[in-house]
This record gives sequence, structure tokens and C-alpha cells, in this order.
Amino acid sequence: MKTQFKSTIKAFGNNTGIVVPEVNLIELNGGKKPPVKVIVNGYEYQSTIATMSGYFLIPLSKEHRTKSGLKGDDVVDVILELESKNRDVEIPDSLAQLLNENQLFEVFQGQSYSARKEMVRIILETKKEETRIKRLNQVIEQLKEINYE
Repeated sequence: MKTQFKSTIKAFGNNTGIVVPEVNLIELNGGKKPPVKVIVNGYEYQSTIATMSGYFLIPLSKEHRTKSGLKGDDVVDVILELESKNRDVEIPDSLAQLLNENQLFEVFQGQSYSARKEMVRIILETKKEETRIKRLNQVIEQLKEINYE
């Protein structure tokens, strides 16, 4: 399901978001907080529609503002495409190997998209090998705790 509209980027203090008209949210037919692919100003990213200050909004982080060249009060053309509920996260080989060795692959896959994405991000952003190994082990320990709850 897809929808397209013109919107204004709202800034609320340090938070910035793309206002989604309710008619377009209904058109997506994905509930009140659907996961979506966002295409704005030629830039594409994944997000979730949320409610903030009485608006339906798609968060627009500093990273996404920088990459898209957008700022608060800009008027933009927006395309939203409803994503499947289980969005995939590309798992680095080193993490996949540890998940399989510790029989935690299903536990990892059972986490929310944002949790899986964050686990992978903290591993991929490392510069030093020793830090990467430490973070891999932290993720495995975190998943073990979840598995035993």
C-alpha cells in the first residue's frame, strides 16, 4: 500500500518530524503506528509513524535531515509505502555466527525491528577489533538474558 502527499516539516525543540495527514494514514491501512518506507526530497529511509503533539508524524532525525537536506518548516512531497511488520536487518557474519553457536538466532529475530537494528549498529560502528568483540559479546549476553526470562 502506498500514499503520496505534500507536507510541512515540524520542529518541536530538538525533535523534527514530517506531518502525515490522517487521510493518508487511513489510506495506508496499517493501523495507527505503521512501519513505512519514506521517500522525501529524493532520499529514502525506513521509519514508523507516531503521534506527537496532536500530529501523526514520521521522525526526521538529524542524520536524515542532513542526508535529505531538509529542515523545520520546509514544505515537501512525501511518498510513504507500508512495510511488512517484520522488517529485515542485515546481520553481519560475525554476529550471525555467534547467534547460531549460542542458539539465539530466533531470539534475535523475535526482537523489534528497532532493537535488532540497534544491536547491529553498535557492532558495525566500531573502529577497533577489540571494541567490536566486546560489543558482540554484549549483544549475545543481552539476548541470553531475554531468552531466560
